[in-house]
Amino acid sequence: MKLRTSPMPLRMFDLRNKLEMFAVKTGLKPAFLGSRSMCESRKELTSLKQIAIIMGLEHRTRENPPLYCSRKPKVNGSFLKVYYNQKHFEALWVYSDPRVEAKINKCMSGDLNEGYVLGYPECCINWHEEYRTLEVESEFQDLENHMARNPFILTDIHIETEEGLYGQVLSMSYPKEENEKVWRSINRHLIETYKRYPYVPHWACSACLEGKSKETEKLNARYEELLARIGSNFQKEFLDNVEQAVQAFEDNNQLTFNDF
Repeated sequence: MKLRTSPMPLRMFDLRNKLEMFAVKTGLKPAFLGSRSMCESRKELTSLKQIAIIMGLEHRTRENPPLYCSRKPKVNGSFLKVYYNQKHFEALWVYSDPRVEAKINKCMSGDLNEGYVLGYPECCINWHEEYRTLEVESEFQDLENHMARNPFILTDIHIETEEGLYGQVLSMSYPKEENEKVWRSINRHLIETYKRYPYVPHWACSACLEGKSKETEKLNARYEELLARIGSNFQKEFLDNVEQAVQAFEDNNQLTFNDF
């Protein structure tokens, strides 16, 4: 069986976005989330919306969902407001079952991790929640260290509010030693996920990568089956794309998830 959408050329879009859209269409994935923070431009987000319409899927354009953390980050509240402003980017939710919209609303209110709506394994959602918290805390620690080493910043920047100060310093270039440690670990998971489970749309947790959990392995097999249904040419192009991304990552060891 081959899935068809339209003669409209879809090659310009990211292969992973296309696979996830097909997954929503077939019920493998509850919803797809496209965000301008992960896309190249507003034009690309508009194009994804057009694909959703062609495929007969529901879609809603919202702001990004708020950060959902397993525990409250140990950072200043003013820093957190500046570090992540969900209103800075548009987000496109695509889904098939109308009942999914209620869960999307829970994500938008901060009551549910978006991973549950996107069909990720719970073990991987828990892992990502913890690393999301560590990422925020490490960024805050690096910023505080930088201001402690450079006290003139507090006098040279004439900002009346604490949020304004954090926003100004965050825009500067300064050593991010603690944050880099966290991202080195995240990137290891990212690249190992691509190597072992190239089809899944999430980053596998340690348990899945070590074989203690089979959730990502089982999901990868379901996505592989979907790719086979779409067609061998698409599957080959998809795998070639993943291999090139892995190779580029290993060659320079500087890419992050935004580069894929």
